[in-house]
Amino acid sequence: MRVVAQNPTDREVAATIKSGAGYSRVPAFAKTVTVPAAGQVEFTVGG
Repeated sequence: MRVVAQNPTDREVAATIKSGAGYSRVPAFAKTVTVPAAGQVEFTVGG
């Protein structure tokens, strides 16, 4: 599954993205990302 974190603000933001409780389409995960101002970060979870 492709995950996209977007940041519409004018400052970079650090965020921890986690799988939701009971969501079984991907393995449980937690990933901390830094999203640049007015940017986005993409990553893949599971296979």
